[in-house]
Amino acid sequence: FEDGIELSCSIAAVYVKKDDNIELVDSVIRESTQCIVNQGTCLTKDGPHFYAKCSFPYIFNGREYQGCTDWPMKDVVTKGLWCATETDDKKIMKDGHWGWCSGNC
Repeated sequence: FEDGIELSCSIAAVYVKKDDNIELVDSVIRESTQCIVNQGTCLTKDGPHFYAKCSFPYIFNGREYQGCTDWPMKDVVTKGLWCATETDDKKIMKDGHWGWCSGNC
């Protein structure tokens, strides 16, 4: 990832011999791939910017946040805590750059 997110992944692979050819079974790779975010990385799991690194601290609606927080607006059904994923040079969250925090946060 370009944001510097470290992942640990495991992948299973199966080769099948058809006639004289050996083929890799793509579906096994897709279904068996499992990745976890390494300790200390707060990553979003859903929202407009998911699988993005949270950007702390950030300012939203004039208030500064140091970590994931409750959704401040009543017009959205929440999926837990959220964070900014990108800020400007004054740490103000860029419009639409947020996501629902994963369990690593």
